[in-house]
Amino acid sequence: MKKLFGIVLFCVSCLASQELDFERESTLQNMCDDGDVEKCVMLGSLYHRGEGVSLNYAHAIKLYSEACAKNYGKGCTQLGFIYENGHGVKSDQSKALAYYQEGCRKGDGGGCASVALYYENGTGVAQNHTTALAYFQHACESAEASACEKVGYGYEHGVGVEINAVHAARFYHEACLMGLASSCVREGTMYYHGEGVARNASKAFALFSRACALGESSGCKNVEALKAARWFE
Repeated sequence: MKKLFGIVLFCVSCLASQELDFERESTLQNMCDDGDVEKCVMLGSLYHRGEGVSLNYAHAIKLYSEACAKNYGKGCTQLGFIYENGHGVKSDQSKALAYYQEGCRKGDGGGCASVALYYENGTGVAQNHTTALAYFQHACESAEASACEKVGYGYEHGVGVEINAVHAARFYHEACLMGLASSCVREGTMYYHGEGVARNASKAFALFSRACALGESSGCKNVEALKAARWFE
């Protein structure tokens, strides 16, 4: 009897450690039932990660599938992630890519960025940097900061497109505005050298400072280097 009691105590402590959030789960479920597909995907992501609920890939897939069928692109993209990584299903890169493409067509920038990575890396498709760049640009238009940086890098270094420093600076600027610190450094460097933009010490310094404030160590180092060089004197 004592042994059984010990097992029960152990199991109760396991449940407590999971910190199940029944209220949040119920609220999202009710909103999903009322037709809010965004909340369906949010609930699905909780089941997908086991965050505040018991891990349940089947529930996640069901919710993602319903959202995808209702033209909510993020649901399709999440299904792509499921099949790419084999979460509750057999890993299938062809299915993953198809869902990512569907997510992209339905307006999800994350889906476009994922398709771009497949073409960039040649995963299940012939490697094609031009196609990858086009998808990254679609993702950028949907406010995916890292995709904007990818496009900027492509134009700066001629990856999938002809070198165009003006375009590179523009895409780095977009990513920096979205808070991507590495792009602030890249844009600042272009102002420092006068590549694609007019050389401007103050703008370079401001961009390096913004990157530093966002936690990018190279931005901080550039700020200190410019101060040490008394660049503004």
